[in-house]
Amino acid sequence: YNREKTGVGNHIDVALVDSIFSGMEAKMMQYVYTGVSPVKTGNKYITSAPYDSFKAKDGSFVIGCGNDKLFNLLCTRVLHREDLLTDPRFLNNALRCENHAALKVEIEKWSTTVTAAEAYDAINAAGVPASPINDLHQISHDPHVVEDRQMFVPVKHPVIGDMRVNGNPVKLLDMMPEVVTCAPALGQHNEEIYGQLLGLDKERLEALAEDHVI
Repeated sequence: YNREKTGVGNHIDVALVDSIFSGMEAKMMQYVYTGVSPVKTGNKYITSAPYDSFKAKDGSFVIGCGNDKLFNLLCTRVLHREDLLTDPRFLNNALRCENHAALKVEIEKWSTTVTAAEAYDAINAAGVPASPINDLHQISHDPHVVEDRQMFVPVKHPVIGDMRVNGNPVKLLDMMPEVVTCAPALGQHNEEIYGQLLGLDKERLEALAEDHVI
C-alpha cells in the first residue's frame, strides 16, 4: 500500500526465531517481571486452570477452561461434581492454578472412565472448550482440516503419480490460494524454459544435457 501511494517499496523481514519468541509471550513476561526463569510445566497453561491435557480411556484430550464461568459449567454439567465449586483449593482461577495437580486428579477420576471422543464431545456440549489430541493419521483424515480448510490437497507428480501435499495456510476471501502442482522433478521444465522462452532448439538442449550443463 505504501508503494502504491508513495512509489517507495520496503523489505519485509519475518524470521522464524522471532515468531517463536513472540509466541512465548506469557512465559517471557513471567520472566521479565519476576526475574525467575520459568520451569517446564508440561501441557498446562500457567495462567488458567483447568487448562491442560487430560487422560481418557484410550488417549488424551485438552480442556481449555479459562474462567470461573467455564469451570462452573464443567463441574455441574460434565463432572457432576458441585463439591469442587466449594472446595477451598479451587474457589477461583488463582487457587486452581496453584492447586492444578490436585484438580487434575479430580477431573481424571471422570475422564479415565470414558474415551477421549466422549470426553471432549461432552465438554464441548456443555459450552466449555475442549479438543482431541490428534496424531498424523487422524489430522490427515479430519474433514475440517482436509476439506473445509483445504490443508491436504491432491496433486499429480510426474514420477509418483497421484499424491497429496500440504495446502496453503493463507486464506483470502476474494481469491483463495490454490495448490496446482507439486515441486517439479529435476529438469522437468527445461524444454519449456530454455526452449520456448530462450529459443534453444531440441538438439541444443540435448547437447547441453549430455554435457551436464542442464
